[in-house]
Amino acid sequence: IRCLSDGTRDNDRRLGALADLRLVVIEAPVDDDLMVLGADNLFDFDLSDFASFFHRVGADCITTHRIDDVEALRRTGVVELADDRRVLSFEEKPPSPKSHFAVPPFYLYTQASLPLLDEYLDSGENPDAPGHFIPWLLQRRPVYAYEFSGHRYDIGSHESYAEACRAFAGR
Repeated sequence: IRCLSDGTRDNDRRLGALADLRLVVIEAPVDDDLMVLGADNLFDFDLSDFASFFHRVGADCITTHRIDDVEALRRTGVVELADDRRVLSFEEKPPSPKSHFAVPPFYLYTQASLPLLDEYLDSGENPDAPGHFIPWLLQRRPVYAYEFSGHRYDIGSHESYAEACRAFAGR
């Protein structure tokens, strides 16, 4: 395990999730495919199934799961998918969701796609929200979505953390 610091001391000067990812790719250095998981999430699906899907399609991948609550979909990334699970469109926090497929921050990037972080960030795109990189990437490379079964809990707020604690207490 290696910990890297982006050198910031407060939220006002943080680099952002994608700029931090670029820092890891450069400083670690990363010379392989890369799995990225949002740290403010708990889940109970098997990541090896996600990795198997990634190897089968041979392209960048995201995860998705079905949510029927339109209000919940307005607070997350939403994708439209082709029959072969290729991502056709991705919209972050859409006012009018085009599907019921929500996208939590679980990604698998090919080694070949990692240098594109430089192009994305150098062009002035949003350095923070990882979900903004996917629509940009879709214009350059195919991206596929692995639909997981199981539960995913966003624990980024006190309320959602309490909900996850209640859910996991009975296990």
